[in-house]
Amino acid sequence: MTIRILTVLALLALAVTAAAVDYPVSDWTLPTSDGDEISLHEALDDGPVLVSFWALWCGPCLKELPHLEGFAAEYGDRLTVLAVNVDSPRSVHKVPSFVSAKGYENIHVLLDTAGDVQRKMQTGGTMPFLALFDRHGREVYRHTGYREGDEIGLREEIEAMLAAGAPAAAVSGGGGTMRVSDQFEYSYSTESDKEIAENWLDAVYSEGQLQLGVMINSQQPAEEGTRRNEVRHRFVEYGDDQLRVRAGHFYGMFGRGLLFAAYEDRIIRTDTVLDGLWVQGRRGRWRGAAFTGAPSALDLDVRGTDHALAITEDLSFGVSALTWQAPTTPIRDGSLLRDWAASARLEQSLPHGDLYAEYATRTHYVSDGAGDWLDRDGHAFYAGLNVHGGDFGLSLEAKDYEDFTILDAADSHRPLNNVPTLTREHLFTLLNRHPYLQDADDAVGYQAELAWSGRRGWSALANTSSTETQDGEQIYEEWYLQVEQDEIMGVHVRLGYDAKESDGLELGTVVGEFTWLASPTSSWVLKAEQQHVTDPGNEFGSLGKYDQQFVSLEFSTAPHWSFTAMCEFNNKFEAQRDFLEKEGPFPAAQVSYVTEAGDLISLWAGQRLGGYLCAGGVCKWEPPFQGVEVFGTIRY
Repeated sequence: MTIRILTVLALLALAVTAAAVDYPVSDWTLPTSDGDEISLHEALDDGPVLVSFWALWCGPCLKELPHLEGFAAEYGDRLTVLAVNVDSPRSVHKVPSFVSAKGYENIHVLLDTAGDVQRKMQTGGTMPFLALFDRHGREVYRHTGYREGDEIGLREEIEAMLAAGAPAAAVSGGGGTMRVSDQFEYSYSTESDKEIAENWLDAVYSEGQLQLGVMINSQQPAEEGTRRNEVRHRFVEYGDDQLRVRAGHFYGMFGRGLLFAAYEDRIIRTDTVLDGLWVQGRRGRWRGAAFTGAPSALDLDVRGTDHALAITEDLSFGVSALTWQAPTTPIRDGSLLRDWAASARLEQSLPHGDLYAEYATRTHYVSDGAGDWLDRDGHAFYAGLNVHGGDFGLSLEAKDYEDFTILDAADSHRPLNNVPTLTREHLFTLLNRHPYLQDADDAVGYQAELAWSGRRGWSALANTSSTETQDGEQIYEEWYLQVEQDEIMGVHVRLGYDAKESDGLELGTVVGEFTWLASPTSSWVLKAEQQHVTDPGNEFGSLGKYDQQFVSLEFSTAPHWSFTAMCEFNNKFEAQRDFLEKEGPFPAAQVSYVTEAGDLISLWAGQRLGGYLCAGGVCKWEPPFQGVEVFGTIRY
């Protein structure tokens, strides 16, 4: 898509309308966890709105949610609370049962599985992130992260907003708004004398139904050693809730990501953005989308379409299709060979739960090495059932994937689809050290999770998951039990035990988190983790057993500061260490500061072991590191 075409589209959009701006903040619409839909502007029609982004794997988010529920209940019709969940296909199915078990009945839980609203509001991927809008859609407060006592400052902001109101002249009747965010990362290794300096500058201009966006990425150098300043993303978008057209770079997801899930995660360096044209619309009970675009690292064009029809208020049916053709693919019988994939899905709301099921199939071509091309078929099946009532919530999931990686290395690293992995994302460091590495070409398995929230502050969670190959070989299995108590002698306690077989290792892990509120705005959080690892080795012998421990102590003062000291230990002998790993211990410290404007800046210094960073079932290996890191997000 050339700059000339983008310019023409922008001028055409401006010529079509000069509609007045109802609210200075751009509108968006998301499904709720119970099957409805809510748009930001519709919520603003009823008065002030508080928007908070959270995820099941985000510990501070889970601490903030009860306060948001309390505000929603206390202020009633005077304040709408939208809790936007950003869990990926890996975890999103557990959200309804979690919300029900916790008894969150006053907040509106929305699902931003594809990350569309996260990008529109430029959260920077840091959570929790919240923004407070007055009844005229003006952002009057924002904050990043959660520290015990942050709810006190938030209450003060809500009270001041409700008391002040706004004069009628404050309502915008025209003019555009600009949102700019700057995310940066700098690291220096004291061992290799290597530096990494990378910056992402995001700018979005909105006027009426028109949006123009650009993102400039500066690499001086990046992790891969590249040095450049380049426009990585640029787009023109025009439309409303009924019809929207976007030219340039775009992301998106069909269903639960079996066919198509283009997304960005800067932490694990994933960016499967496409460059082309995206159109989406809705009318009555139908909604649909279609696109044509090219992945950044592949010399081919992809066409896709997705349609969903609400047959009844509780039942909807959807279909998706994807096709692509590489320039190197030959012609057979006078026709170009095209790869394709298609899926059908069913979503059913139940009296005490919901059901989701999707089946997909694909055909693609591979060379036999002798000048001919062979047809190959693959399939993917995913189903999830939620059942909840009273204090309990049960989540069940199943998967069956065979030869279903679509366009591997769409961004040089990741495929264009992201199927659910059916494994749990944990709140503790060592529990995520040996994840299941997603394989959409060969996986059969299940996951079950039971959540309970009782009286007097007690709650519990039990989870089990298992993945095998198509031939029945066990490659991953996990059992996890967690118990929480809101207050034992003034301390919030979370304890857990995990038994896992992963990557050829047998792991048993005990974890604990203890939070003490020293004052209304200051707290201490102690995390302690102990993991016992058995390495069966191979036919030539076993590498034996070892233990590793991770301990962190955090002191926070709301709403600005947090100080964390952490250290990891292990008793590995030489043959058990990674080739870059040294003998421990591995100490580190971090200081984080949240500004009055809600910006976050963090400084980390010390040593850490190598390990995986995972997001949405996609993992990236990080080698051992010793040095200094600075990172943050600033919004203008």
